[in-house]
Amino acid sequence: MNANISKNVIDNDRGQFLIQVIVVSAIMGILMMAMITIQINQSKENKALTEKLASLDFARLMTQSIAIPANCDSLISASNVLSGSSLTFDSTAVSVSSPHVVNLASALGVSSGGSVSALSSSLTLAPTAGIQLQVTSPTNANVMINFNQNTLIRKIKNLSFPIIFATSGPPAAATITGCGASTIAFIYTATVTAWRWPVATANCSPGQKVTGGGGSCSGGGGFNFIISSAPVSDTGWSIACDTPNNQNVTAVATAICK
Repeated sequence: MNANISKNVIDNDRGQFLIQVIVVSAIMGILMMAMITIQINQSKENKALTEKLASLDFARLMTQSIAIPANCDSLISASNVLSGSSLTFDSTAVSVSSPHVVNLASALGVSSGGSVSALSSSLTLAPTAGIQLQVTSPTNANVMINFNQNTLIRKIKNLSFPIIFATSGPPAAATITGCGASTIAFIYTATVTAWRWPVATANCSPGQKVTGGGGSCSGGGGFNFIISSAPVSDTGWSIACDTPNNQNVTAVATAICK
């Protein structure tokens, strides 16, 4: 009888041990799945942020480029128009709700389907109609940058850049010949190198107002970041940099003025 009691105790101990092992294994499995899920979500968040930063970087470059008359003219020139589209349109029939659409081949060297920034390989232009000129009036149009939303973690708003253009020919068959004078802007830069916290400010000339701007930071042993980048009233653009490495950093500010 004592032998049976001892055997039952041993069996109970073994059973409890197995139950404990199963419970611990289940808890470990749940914790591992939770950690993996957190890592996956964090990776997605980081990728989404990188995609957004890449779109902002491309918008900055496009704004600066279109502000230069020669670049604007090249963007909407006949050599950059895709087959099937035309720079000739009926200026009496276009409107915001019914624009004349021109498909363009490239912008800043990027064509439909291409990656717009080295910051993110997943932020690409739409495979077709990635770059368009939408004519909304006899002298106004928007350069549209359409992203491929299918490759993004989160949808990013397409970019739109208003321009004014010149035409030749009769109103019913007007042909775009280039960007208008009102698209001309002046670009000013300022560079400051200082220990840790340089601030650079690019100022417009007297009588001009800032319409956009940006800048960059470099140095600091390769680890630096932008503290702020914003207009200074309406007369210029300022950028502030920082590095935790206690080294010199170079701040470059760019102001687009008209």
